[in-house]
Amino acid sequence: MNEERKVSKQFLVEIENFLHQSSPVRSTGIQVDIGEEDPSLWCLEISHGDGEDARGLVVSLYRLDSLQVEVDVVLTLDISDVGLGYKVSGRVDGVKNEPNNDEACLRLENFVNEKDLLSSEQFSSGTVSISCELELFYSVSQVESRNLGENSKPNNDSGRCLTFGAVEELHYIKVDPKVSFMDKLIKSTKAMFEDFTKNIEKDNNLNCLIHLQL
Repeated sequence: MNEERKVSKQFLVEIENFLHQSSPVRSTGIQVDIGEEDPSLWCLEISHGDGEDARGLVVSLYRLDSLQVEVDVVLTLDISDVGLGYKVSGRVDGVKNEPNNDEACLRLENFVNEKDLLSSEQFSSGTVSISCELELFYSVSQVESRNLGENSKPNNDSGRCLTFGAVEELHYIKVDPKVSFMDKLIKSTKAMFEDFTKNIEKDNNLNCLIHLQL
C-alpha cells in the first residue's frame, strides 16, 4: 500500500517595473524536498499580453527537475501590497517529468485583470510582491516510509535529515533601467575620445624615444 505525503514551500517573488517588460520574466529556481536524493525544482513565469492578446497578469508554473516522481500540485498566489488585493489558487494532478516538454504544467490567467494592471502605478513603476505557496502531494510505499523514518532518527552516523514544511525564500526579479539613445551616444563618444588621446600619448612617447636614440 502507498502512503500520501504532502510538502509545502512558501516563497516571495518581487518584480520591478513589470509593465515595462516586453517578454515574460522568470523567477529563480524553487527547490522542494520530496525525499529523493535531489530536490524537486520548479519555476514561475510571469507575463502579460498586449492588445488583442491582453490577458491581465498571467502566472505559469514549470517543472524543471529530472525526478521520476509523479506529484499533484496546488499553487496559491497572493498580492497584498498597499492598494492591491488579489488572490488565486489552482490545482493540477499527475504532473510527470516528461523529456523535452517545455509546456507549463499549470497556468493561472487574469490573476490581475487588464484594467487594474494598467491603472496601477505599482505595476508600471513600482515593485510588486507576490506571496506564493507551492504544495506537492506524492505517494511513497509503506516500506519506503519506514526506511525514511529510520533514517531520519538522530544517531552518531552522518545521515540525511529531511525537513518538511514552510520555508521562506525571496525570488527577486530586477529590471535594469532602460538607457536612452543619447546616453548611449555620449558614453560611446567618450570612450572613443579616451582611446584617441591614449594613442596620441603613445605616439608622442615613441617620437621622444626616437629623438633620444638619434
